[in-house]
Amino acid sequence: MSSSRTVAVFVLLAASLCVRFAAAEPVATRPVDTVVAANYPPLMIEGSVERPGYAVDVLRIAAMRANRALEISFMPYERAMHAVRAGPAVLMPALFYGKRRNEGFQWIAQIQAARLRFARIGASVTDLDEARAFDNIVVERGTTADVFLTELGFKNLIHVATPKASALMLQHGRADAWLQDETIIRQTWAKEERPGPVVFGSLIHEVPIFLLGSPTLPPEVIQAYRNAIASMKADGTLVQLWTRYR
Repeated sequence: MSSSRTVAVFVLLAASLCVRFAAAEPVATRPVDTVVAANYPPLMIEGSVERPGYAVDVLRIAAMRANRALEISFMPYERAMHAVRAGPAVLMPALFYGKRRNEGFQWIAQIQAARLRFARIGASVTDLDEARAFDNIVVERGTTADVFLTELGFKNLIHVATPKASALMLQHGRADAWLQDETIIRQTWAKEERPGPVVFGSLIHEVPIFLLGSPTLPPEVIQAYRNAIASMKADGTLVQLWTRYR
Protein backbone atom coordinates (compact mmCIF):
# COMPACT_ATOMS: atom_id res chain seq x y z
CA MET A 1 0.00 0.00 0.00
CA SER A 2 1.37 3.46 -0.87
CA SER A 3 2.23 5.87 1.95
CA SER A 4 -0.50 8.30 0.83
CA ARG A 5 -3.11 5.57 0.87
CA THR A 6 -1.93 4.37 4.27
CA VAL A 7 -2.22 7.90 5.69
CA ALA A 8 -5.68 8.25 4.17
CA VAL A 9 -6.83 4.98 5.75
CA PHE A 10 -5.55 6.04 9.17
CA VAL A 11 -7.17 9.50 8.89
CA LEU A 12 -10.50 7.86 8.10
CA LEU A 13 -10.01 5.48 11.02
CA ALA A 14 -9.21 8.35 13.37
CA ALA A 15 -12.25 10.29 12.16
CA SER A 16 -14.54 7.32 12.75
CA LEU A 17 -13.11 6.88 16.22
CA CYS A 18 -13.78 10.53 17.07
CA VAL A 19 -17.42 10.09 16.07
CA ARG A 20 -17.74 6.74 17.83
CA PHE A 21 -16.38 7.98 21.13
CA ALA A 22 -17.74 11.50 21.13
CA ALA A 23 -20.30 10.47 23.75
CA ALA A 24 -17.74 8.91 26.08
CA GLU A 25 -17.17 10.30 29.55
CA PRO A 26 -14.56 13.06 29.95
CA VAL A 27 -11.05 11.65 30.42
CA ALA A 28 -10.83 13.03 33.94
CA THR A 29 -13.74 10.84 35.11
CA ARG A 30 -12.62 7.57 33.51
CA PRO A 31 -10.81 4.84 35.46
CA VAL A 32 -7.08 5.03 34.75
CA ASP A 33 -5.13 1.84 33.98
CA THR A 34 -1.37 1.61 34.51
CA VAL A 35 0.50 0.43 31.41
CA VAL A 36 4.15 -0.59 31.02
CA ALA A 37 5.82 -0.97 27.63
CA ALA A 38 9.24 -1.79 26.20
CA ASN A 39 10.71 -0.43 22.98
CA TYR A 40 9.99 -3.14 20.37
CA PRO A 41 9.10 -1.49 17.04
CA PRO A 42 6.64 -1.79 15.43
CA LEU A 43 4.65 -3.13 18.42
CA MET A 44 5.79 -0.55 20.99
CA ILE A 45 7.84 2.51 19.99
CA GLU A 46 9.35 4.68 22.69
CA GLY A 47 9.47 8.45 22.18
CA SER A 48 7.07 8.54 19.22
CA VAL A 49 3.85 10.43 19.83
CA GLU A 50 2.53 10.10 16.27
CA ARG A 51 3.52 6.43 15.88
CA PRO A 52 3.69 4.89 19.37
CA GLY A 53 3.48 1.36 18.00
CA TYR A 54 0.81 -1.00 16.73
CA ALA A 55 0.11 -2.60 20.12
CA VAL A 56 0.04 0.77 21.90
CA ASP A 57 -2.46 2.11 19.36
CA VAL A 58 -4.56 -1.04 19.78
CA LEU A 59 -4.59 -0.59 23.55
CA ARG A 60 -5.40 3.13 23.30
CA ILE A 61 -8.41 2.50 21.07
CA ALA A 62 -9.52 -0.44 23.23
CA ALA A 63 -9.36 1.81 26.29
CA MET A 64 -11.55 4.41 24.57
CA ARG A 65 -14.09 1.77 23.63
CA ALA A 66 -14.07 0.49 27.22
CA ASN A 67 -14.45 4.08 28.47
CA ARG A 68 -11.14 3.91 30.32
CA ALA A 69 -7.94 5.98 30.35
CA LEU A 70 -4.28 4.92 30.27
CA GLU A 71 -1.06 5.99 31.95
CA ILE A 72 1.80 4.53 29.88
CA SER A 73 5.45 4.23 30.94
CA PHE A 74 8.28 2.85 28.80
CA MET A 75 11.09 0.92 30.48
CA PRO A 76 13.57 -1.89 29.70
CA TYR A 77 11.90 -5.16 28.76
CA GLU A 78 12.84 -7.13 31.88
CA ARG A 79 11.70 -4.31 34.17
CA ALA A 80 8.40 -4.16 32.32
CA MET A 81 7.92 -7.91 32.73
CA HIS A 82 8.65 -7.64 36.45
CA ALA A 83 6.15 -4.79 36.75
CA VAL A 84 3.42 -6.93 35.18
CA ARG A 85 4.19 -9.88 37.45
CA ALA A 86 4.51 -7.86 40.65
CA GLY A 87 2.27 -4.88 39.98
CA PRO A 88 -1.08 -4.57 41.72
CA ALA A 89 -2.91 -4.01 38.40
CA VAL A 90 -0.82 -3.47 35.27
CA LEU A 91 -1.32 -3.87 31.51
CA MET A 92 1.34 -4.49 28.86
CA PRO A 93 0.39 -3.79 25.22
CA ALA A 94 2.11 -6.81 23.68
CA LEU A 95 3.83 -10.05 24.61
CA PHE A 96 4.52 -13.17 22.57
CA TYR A 97 2.71 -16.15 24.01
CA GLY A 98 5.00 -18.93 25.26
CA LYS A 99 4.59 -22.11 27.29
CA ARG A 100 7.02 -21.05 30.02
CA ARG A 101 5.14 -17.79 30.43
CA ASN A 102 1.65 -19.17 30.97
CA GLU A 103 1.65 -18.82 34.74
CA GLY A 104 1.73 -15.48 36.48
CA PHE A 105 0.00 -13.48 33.74
CA GLN A 106 -3.48 -12.91 32.43
CA TRP A 107 -3.53 -13.29 28.64
CA ILE A 108 -6.33 -10.89 27.83
CA ALA A 109 -6.72 -11.03 24.04
CA GLN A 110 -4.68 -11.91 20.97
CA ILE A 111 -3.96 -8.85 18.84
CA GLN A 112 -1.52 -10.19 16.21
CA ALA A 113 0.84 -13.07 15.42
CA ALA A 114 4.64 -12.97 15.28
CA ARG A 115 6.68 -14.84 12.68
CA LEU A 116 10.08 -15.85 13.97
CA ARG A 117 12.83 -16.05 11.34
CA PHE A 118 16.60 -16.11 11.50
CA ALA A 119 18.24 -13.02 10.02
CA ARG A 120 21.79 -13.06 8.71
CA ILE A 121 24.08 -10.95 6.58
CA GLY A 122 24.91 -12.57 3.27
CA ALA A 123 23.21 -15.97 3.54
CA SER A 124 19.91 -17.38 4.75
CA VAL A 125 19.19 -20.05 7.36
CA THR A 126 17.30 -23.03 5.97
CA ASP A 127 16.42 -24.86 9.21
CA LEU A 128 17.09 -25.29 12.93
CA ASP A 129 19.75 -27.94 12.37
CA GLU A 130 21.81 -25.46 10.37
CA ALA A 131 21.41 -22.88 13.13
CA ARG A 132 22.67 -25.33 15.77
CA ALA A 133 26.04 -25.38 14.01
CA PHE A 134 26.60 -21.62 14.33
CA ASP A 135 29.11 -20.28 16.81
CA ASN A 136 26.48 -17.95 18.24
CA ILE A 137 22.93 -16.69 17.78
CA VAL A 138 21.80 -13.41 19.34
CA VAL A 139 18.42 -13.13 21.10
CA GLU A 140 16.91 -10.66 23.54
CA ARG A 141 16.93 -12.14 27.02
CA GLY A 142 13.60 -13.57 28.18
CA THR A 143 11.85 -13.13 24.85
CA THR A 144 9.97 -15.87 23.04
CA ALA A 145 12.92 -16.36 20.66
CA ASP A 146 15.17 -16.97 23.68
CA VAL A 147 12.69 -19.33 25.35
CA PHE A 148 11.96 -21.19 22.11
CA LEU A 149 15.61 -21.93 21.33
CA THR A 150 16.45 -22.72 24.96
CA GLU A 151 13.65 -25.28 25.13
CA LEU A 152 15.07 -26.90 21.99
CA GLY A 153 18.44 -27.25 23.70
CA PHE A 154 20.40 -24.55 21.87
CA LYS A 155 23.66 -23.82 23.70
CA ASN A 156 25.03 -21.18 21.32
CA LEU A 157 22.92 -18.20 22.41
CA ILE A 158 24.16 -14.69 23.14
CA HIS A 159 21.76 -12.66 25.27
CA VAL A 160 21.24 -8.91 24.91
CA ALA A 161 18.65 -6.47 26.24
CA THR A 162 17.13 -4.87 23.13
CA PRO A 163 16.55 -5.43 19.39
CA LYS A 164 18.93 -2.52 18.74
CA ALA A 165 21.69 -4.41 20.56
CA SER A 166 20.92 -7.54 18.50
CA ALA A 167 21.20 -5.53 15.28
CA LEU A 168 24.59 -4.20 16.39
CA MET A 169 25.83 -7.71 17.20
CA LEU A 170 24.79 -8.94 13.77
CA GLN A 171 26.17 -5.91 11.93
CA HIS A 172 29.62 -6.14 13.53
CA GLY A 173 29.97 -9.90 13.06
CA ARG A 174 29.64 -10.75 16.74
CA ALA A 175 26.69 -13.03 16.00
CA ASP A 176 26.11 -15.43 13.11
CA ALA A 177 22.34 -14.99 13.20
CA TRP A 178 19.51 -13.20 15.02
CA LEU A 179 16.15 -14.83 15.78
CA GLN A 180 13.18 -12.52 16.20
CA ASP A 181 9.90 -11.57 14.54
CA GLU A 182 10.68 -10.58 10.95
CA THR A 183 8.80 -7.26 11.18
CA ILE A 184 10.68 -6.27 14.35
CA ILE A 185 13.99 -7.12 12.64
CA ARG A 186 13.14 -5.17 9.49
CA GLN A 187 12.04 -2.06 11.34
CA THR A 188 14.91 -2.13 13.83
CA TRP A 189 17.41 -2.54 11.00
CA ALA A 190 15.86 0.30 9.00
CA LYS A 191 15.54 2.65 11.98
CA GLU A 192 19.16 2.21 12.98
CA GLU A 193 20.23 2.70 9.33
CA ARG A 194 22.36 -0.44 9.21
CA PRO A 195 24.42 -0.77 6.02
CA GLY A 196 23.12 -3.36 3.60
CA PRO A 197 20.11 -5.67 3.91
CA VAL A 198 19.67 -8.66 6.16
CA VAL A 199 18.73 -12.01 4.62
CA PHE A 200 15.82 -13.93 6.13
CA GLY A 201 15.56 -17.70 6.32
CA SER A 202 12.48 -19.91 6.37
CA LEU A 203 9.70 -19.40 8.89
CA ILE A 204 10.82 -21.06 12.12
CA HIS A 205 7.89 -20.51 14.45
CA GLU A 206 4.64 -18.53 14.56
CA VAL A 207 3.63 -17.10 17.92
CA PRO A 208 0.42 -15.33 19.02
CA ILE A 209 0.87 -11.79 20.38
CA PHE A 210 -1.37 -10.89 23.31
CA LEU A 211 -2.47 -7.90 25.32
CA LEU A 212 -1.25 -8.87 28.79
CA GLY A 213 -2.43 -8.19 32.33
CA SER A 214 -1.03 -8.71 35.82
CA PRO A 215 -2.48 -11.49 38.01
CA THR A 216 -4.37 -9.01 40.17
CA LEU A 217 -6.07 -7.15 37.33
CA PRO A 218 -9.83 -7.19 38.19
CA PRO A 219 -12.02 -9.53 36.11
CA GLU A 220 -14.30 -6.68 35.03
CA VAL A 221 -11.32 -4.77 33.60
CA ILE A 222 -10.13 -7.84 31.71
CA GLN A 223 -13.59 -8.42 30.27
CA ALA A 224 -13.90 -4.77 29.23
CA TYR A 225 -10.70 -5.01 27.21
CA ARG A 226 -11.63 -8.40 25.75
CA ASN A 227 -14.91 -6.97 24.55
CA ALA A 228 -13.16 -3.95 23.07
CA ILE A 229 -10.56 -6.05 21.24
CA ALA A 230 -13.31 -8.35 19.92
CA SER A 231 -15.12 -5.34 18.48
CA MET A 232 -11.88 -4.12 16.87
CA LYS A 233 -11.40 -7.50 15.21
CA ALA A 234 -15.00 -7.53 14.01
CA ASP A 235 -14.95 -4.07 12.41
CA GLY A 236 -11.50 -4.35 10.82
CA THR A 237 -9.72 -1.87 13.09
CA LEU A 238 -6.90 -4.31 13.92
CA VAL A 239 -6.18 -4.91 10.24
CA GLN A 240 -6.15 -1.19 9.48
CA LEU A 241 -3.78 -0.45 12.35
CA TRP A 242 -1.41 -3.28 11.38
CA THR A 243 -1.31 -1.98 7.80
CA ARG A 244 -0.16 1.38 9.12
CA TYR A 245 2.88 -0.14 10.84
CA ARG A 246 4.05 -2.73 8.31
